[in-house]
Amino acid sequence: MTVFTTLTDEGVIHALQQTETSTIVTSEELMPRCKEILKQVPQIKKLVYMEKPQFSSWDTSEKLPNDTQVFTYAQLVDAGEKLPPVVQG
Repeated sequence: MTVFTTLTDEGVIHALQQTETSTIVTSEELMPRCKEILKQVPQIKKLVYMEKPQFSSWDTSEKLPNDTQVFTYAQLVDAGEKLPPVVQG
């Protein structure tokens, strides 16, 4: 599901609660906003963000509400590449 950044925080919270999603994928610029929103959406357990080297102000050691796990997109890709190949057929 896509949640547009033009929504108010209340709108984003409502959308996340209604869909019962457990993972958010976002940009690094929106991490501070996500941190505030997570306080209202306890079912979010994982947050993946797209890194922007020129931005890089997000403190990856910062603890998020509800013990949400934080991954960069690069970490997610790296973890996927380490999985055994899927055999089809």
